[in-house]
Amino acid sequence: MAADDILEYLETVDLKTKMRGYDQIQVDEIFDRVSEEIKILREDLKNSVEKERVAEEYLESDCLLYTSDAADE
Repeated sequence: MAADDILEYLETVDLKTKMRGYDQIQVDEIFDRVSEEIKILREDLKNSVEKERVAEEYLESDCLLYTSDAADE
Protein backbone atom coordinates (compact mmCIF):
# COMPACT_ATOMS: atom_id res chain seq x y z
CA MET A 1 0.00 0.00 0.00
CA ALA A 2 1.41 3.38 -1.02
CA ALA A 3 1.94 6.02 1.67
CA ASP A 4 -0.80 8.29 0.30
CA ASP A 5 -3.25 5.40 0.17
CA ILE A 6 -3.16 4.79 3.93
CA LEU A 7 -5.01 8.05 4.65
CA GLU A 8 -7.68 7.29 2.09
CA TYR A 9 -7.97 3.77 3.47
CA LEU A 10 -8.37 4.99 7.05
CA GLU A 11 -10.98 7.52 5.98
CA THR A 12 -13.04 5.10 3.87
CA VAL A 13 -12.62 1.69 5.48
CA ASP A 14 -15.91 0.12 6.54
CA LEU A 15 -15.34 -2.45 9.25
CA LYS A 16 -17.94 -5.13 9.65
CA THR A 17 -19.66 -5.32 12.99
CA LYS A 18 -20.16 -8.50 14.93
CA MET A 19 -22.12 -9.38 17.99
CA ARG A 20 -19.21 -8.90 20.40
CA GLY A 21 -17.06 -6.59 18.28
CA TYR A 22 -15.55 -3.19 18.92
CA ASP A 23 -17.65 -0.05 19.35
CA GLN A 24 -17.89 1.32 15.81
CA ILE A 25 -18.04 4.96 16.93
CA GLN A 26 -14.93 4.54 19.06
CA VAL A 27 -13.05 2.86 16.20
CA ASP A 28 -14.09 5.67 13.82
CA GLU A 29 -12.81 8.25 16.32
CA ILE A 30 -9.48 6.45 16.57
CA PHE A 31 -9.16 6.28 12.78
CA ASP A 32 -9.91 10.02 12.60
CA ARG A 33 -7.23 10.80 15.18
CA VAL A 34 -4.69 8.60 13.42
CA SER A 35 -5.51 10.20 10.05
CA GLU A 36 -5.08 13.70 11.49
CA GLU A 37 -1.76 12.76 13.10
CA ILE A 38 -0.48 11.35 9.81
CA LYS A 39 -1.45 14.58 8.04
CA ILE A 40 0.36 16.66 10.68
CA LEU A 41 3.47 14.48 10.51
CA ARG A 42 3.54 14.69 6.71
CA GLU A 43 3.26 18.48 6.86
CA ASP A 44 6.04 18.63 9.47
CA LEU A 45 8.22 16.45 7.26
CA LYS A 46 7.52 18.67 4.25
CA ASN A 47 8.46 21.76 6.28
CA SER A 48 11.63 20.10 7.57
CA VAL A 49 12.71 19.15 4.07
CA GLU A 50 12.16 22.74 2.94
CA LYS A 51 14.15 24.10 5.90
CA GLU A 52 16.97 21.69 5.09
CA ARG A 53 16.99 22.85 1.45
CA VAL A 54 17.14 26.53 2.49
CA ALA A 55 19.93 25.82 5.00
CA GLU A 56 21.96 23.93 2.41
CA GLU A 57 21.58 26.79 -0.08
CA TYR A 58 22.67 29.26 2.58
CA LEU A 59 25.71 27.19 3.52
CA GLU A 60 26.70 26.73 -0.11
CA SER A 61 26.40 30.47 -0.83
CA ASP A 62 28.29 31.30 2.38
CA CYS A 63 31.00 28.81 1.45
CA LEU A 64 31.30 30.34 -2.03
CA LEU A 65 31.53 33.81 -0.48
CA TYR A 66 34.25 32.63 1.92
CA THR A 67 36.17 30.98 -0.93
CA SER A 68 35.86 34.14 -3.02
CA ASP A 69 37.11 36.32 -0.14
CA ALA A 70 40.09 34.01 0.40
CA ALA A 71 41.00 34.18 -3.27
CA ASP A 72 40.93 37.97 -3.16
CA GLU A 73 43.50 38.08 -0.36
